Amino acid sequence: DYKLLINYKKNGAWNPNPKEIMITVRPPFWKTGWAYAFYGVVIIGLQTAIVLYIRERARAKRAAVMDKFKIQQMKEMNDYKLEFFTNIAHEFRTPLTLIMGPVLTLIKRTSSFWEKSQLKTVYSNSIRMQKLIDELLQFRKIESGKDSLKVSETEIVSFTQEIVDSFAQHALDHDVHLEFIPQSESIKGWIDKRKIEKALINLISNAIKYNVKGGTVDVLLYELGNVYFTVKDTGTGIKPELQNKIFDVFYNNPEQERSNGNSTGIGLSLTRSLVQIHHGKISVESVPDKGTSFTIEIPIQHTAYETSATEDNLVMFTPSNLEEKVSQEFSKSFNAAGIVPFRSDQVVTITNSVLIVDDNDQILILLKNMLADKYHIYAATNGKNALAILEDEKIDLVISDVLMPDMDGLTLCRSIKENIQTSHIPVILLTAKAEIEDRIEGLQTGADSFIPKPFHPEHLFTRVEKLIKSREHERKKFSNLATVPLEEISTGMGEKDDQFFIRITKCIEKHLAEPEFTADVIADEVGMSKASLYKKVKALTSLTPHGLIKQYRLRKAADLLRTTKMSVSEVIYETGFNSRSYFYKSFNDMFHCHPKDFGVKAG
Repeated sequence: DYKLLINYKKNGAWNPNPKEIMITVRPPFWKTGWAYAFYGVVIIGLQTAIVLYIRERARAKRAAVMDKFKIQQMKEMNDYKLEFFTNIAHEFRTPLTLIMGPVLTLIKRTSSFWEKSQLKTVYSNSIRMQKLIDELLQFRKIESGKDSLKVSETEIVSFTQEIVDSFAQHALDHDVHLEFIPQSESIKGWIDKRKIEKALINLISNAIKYNVKGGTVDVLLYELGNVYFTVKDTGTGIKPELQNKIFDVFYNNPEQERSNGNSTGIGLSLTRSLVQIHHGKISVESVPDKGTSFTIEIPIQHTAYETSATEDNLVMFTPSNLEEKVSQEFSKSFNAAGIVPFRSDQVVTITNSVLIVDDNDQILILLKNMLADKYHIYAATNGKNALAILEDEKIDLVISDVLMPDMDGLTLCRSIKENIQTSHIPVILLTAKAEIEDRIEGLQTGADSFIPKPFHPEHLFTRVEKLIKSREHERKKFSNLATVPLEEISTGMGEKDDQFFIRITKCIEKHLAEPEFTADVIADEVGMSKASLYKKVKALTSLTPHGLIKQYRLRKAADLLRTTKMSVSEVIYETGFNSRSYFYKSFNDMFHCHPKDFGVKAG
């Protein structure tokens, strides 16, 4: 603030009281208190932002270092794994040779069908193991930079056609339509036949194995400067978050692992390495539940490859055994497209049937060979197929794997036990899950037995035998109810079957005095067709519905003769018999005495 004093003279003298004017000069807005407060806030904010930025940058740098360390650690771990498995693979070659040679000799010499089927299983798995060893060694060779290209001028259309044709039978076995669609009739270019052959075999076999029943696999071939091989299927597909992992070594897609437990996690990694060494690229497009498309792009111009990579045109390409290589992809040999049947040297009367459910062909073969000498064997590859077989065939026991496509073993077991038509059938679950929680879950679905893998064949065989015998024992008591009180009759096969049987006996009791009472009345009251009722009662009691009604009437007649003073004629009337002679004969067959003498004999 300022003070302005103004004075003046009057008549030559200064005025003793000068005038005062107070003047206030307001500061500019950038010097106001609010401005200084704002400056303070900005400075503090900038300091805070700088500190936060420095901290975030340091955190990001630490995270990048950690990610790099993890990637490096994972790479080193995979390298150690690969080196370890490669070293072991080398050691396996000699033992495998010593196994495969004698086994092949024995296969040729033995005349026993059963021995030959067992030896073929050994040989088939030895071949598969040899294939895995070869893949591992080839992958290691590429990774270490020791593999080299050997390109030669090739007619690519016919080359690809031959590979596709070698999958025809396997596509048929899997109910998959396979088609080769080339852009033109002839495409010539420079490729390494062995490497492209291996890559295509891997992709086509995966497309068939992980497809759906009735699906399609299209192999497209076209040229746009480079040559493109596209293998497109209508299978299960790959989730988007997994598509960048499928080419990682030792990685297994968990969804596909459920439907095919044979994956080692090397196949697609090896395929990518083969394509990359060929100066090419491989890409994948997939939509879950709709299908997957793999595309290989490689240059086919001679100038794309070094002179050292060029194979002499005069050197003929030795064609590999495509049929054998393709069969190895499907764990089959000897053109074994189906289950190998067991033939015993002895003639055995077979009365019981067992349904085996597993998505692994080798397990089906093993179980069938174990059981086929004593039981009729039916086979299914998933729960849905198993239920269809149960509807059409008389099955005495079901052996099922737990992890299967379409419908797993737990769902299958639950469906069997909840359906009154099949609830009496015992179920054995086989699974690699051996934890107590998994066993409890299996038993809660109604399974009669839970056997973890790997299982001892004798253990499984004994369990099957005991379960079937226990069912037969329960059925035997219905062959003659002479010694069984009516109030104690039960199936002994489970709560659902007991409840069903109680409904039947109540119906019989209700209509007992009616001579015209037949199984049709029972079928109407329990809500089943006559055929279904016949099948169910036969399975529970070994009797027809008519036979069960007759047994019940005779047992009721015996109780009336023993506990009441009713005459034989009255008892015949009360129990619905309309023929005295038929009643006498049937009663004598069951109790071995005349009805008039029964009271005395019982007393």
